Amino acid sequence: MTGLSDVPPLTSQWEKDMVSEIKDKISGHQVRAVLEIGCSNGRWLRWFHKEYGCEVYGLDNNAAGFGKRDVNFITGDAFKLPCRDSSFDAVFSKGFMEHFKKHERFLLLKEQARVLRENGFLICEIPPFDISLEILYIKFRHDSGKNSSIS
Repeated sequence: MTGLSDVPPLTSQWEKDMVSEIKDKISGHQVRAVLEIGCSNGRWLRWFHKEYGCEVYGLDNNAAGFGKRDVNFITGDAFKLPCRDSSFDAVFSKGFMEHFKKHERFLLLKEQARVLRENGFLICEIPPFDISLEILYIKFRHDSGKNSSIS
């Protein structure tokens, strides 16, 4: 493994399960705009765009992961989203919420709900805790703007 791909490979079972769940819940609904909180390089947003043809926006507090410009990247604070109320059909986070204290999670969800359109989808995925240290290292290296493989 040398780094984060531009799109999720959908090879692990949890990725397949998550995609299946998202498709099942969103099926039949119009998805015009998606916001990902803690987007890193925007690879899940590219999946949303490919799957639904929607506008995609990614927010992260560290722009080092922002790569290709095919995603509308926003540098900002997840506690104070720089977005209008009711702007998105889906607000998505993956591997984000577990980094915050319980009282902070409520505030983050409340802010995400603010920018969600009526009948929109709030998708909050927390990865399994059996994630390997190699994956965490690769993500750290990618997000810090360095391309390095594990020795």
